[in-house]
Amino acid sequence: MILESDSKLVKAIKQGDTTAFNTLYSKYWERLFSFVYGLSKSEVLSKDIVQDVFISFWERRGTLKVVNVEAYLFQSVKFAFFQAYKKKKFNTETLHAAFENHLIDHVSQADQDVVHSLMHCIEALPQRRKEILYLRKFQDFSIKEIALELNISNQTVKNQMGLALKQLKESLKKVALTFF
Repeated sequence: MILESDSKLVKAIKQGDTTAFNTLYSKYWERLFSFVYGLSKSEVLSKDIVQDVFISFWERRGTLKVVNVEAYLFQSVKFAFFQAYKKKKFNTETLHAAFENHLIDHVSQADQDVVHSLMHCIEALPQRRKEILYLRKFQDFSIKEIALELNISNQTVKNQMGLALKQLKESLKKVALTFF
């Protein structure tokens, strides 16, 4: 059973066994990297985050109380990614580009004016509202993840999403009227 072997590794690591640590590292490094890379689209940042999580794991091995090491590691890299995002350690233009690419890929050539108008409307949103919209709609963050990342309440995230969508609908109605 995986959990049983992981718990044996953790027990050995707590006693300073570097071979057990290397085994754990080899077992999870690629999956953790892929997970973070999917969020950040930055190879350098993803490698740094995974490395930092493993370094922290080793340094805190004596005091860690880990029941499920896989869940612990994935939560740790997710949290580290949120911290990197908060500190703007990666180019947030990636989020903007992903959004634009999503729109372009899902809208026909005839609708390019609508895409341009939509992008203009999104850029007109207040910064925090725009950030919440990007995280929710294009990075697939949950309400709770956004709230934790931005250090705001779940209700604030919901309110801001509602206001963003309302503002976009109103702006697009105005744009639609100019096309007809």
